[in-house]
Amino acid sequence: MYYSGITVEVNLHKENEKHFIKIVTLPYSVPISLRGRYYYRSGITKQELTGASLNEFLLKRSGKTWDDVVEPRATFDDIDVITVAKFLVMTKEKGQITNKEYQELNNISKATSTRDLTELVEHYKLFNRKGEVGAGTHYFLNGS
Repeated sequence: MYYSGITVEVNLHKENEKHFIKIVTLPYSVPISLRGRYYYRSGITKQELTGASLNEFLLKRSGKTWDDVVEPRATFDDIDVITVAKFLVMTKEKGQITNKEYQELNNISKATSTRDLTELVEHYKLFNRKGEVGAGTHYFLNGS
């Protein structure tokens, strides 16, 4: 017999002079691992999760999206030069950029945009920020 790590409630009942066992299994917010495979229940069926489906399921259950996950191996060499050029042109033309404009330009989430812009201000010193992080904040190229 394999142990899957599922905790169940087992209750002995008696009804009409007959005994029976009622087994109650509460929903799990994570897939259950059995023999190196991961499963979750959907209605009355069990679904196996593999590869990207497993990653997506775990992210969704933790309230995150791919935009919230930082890739520690990423470098500036991974940046799309055309997007950077558009970003710089927009910033120079207007003299500033907002978080929302940066999101739309890069087609990314608000959390990712905030993280990127904060890093450009605090770590790389490429931008100055006017206002606290949030609505009404503008980012200016250093030297402008």
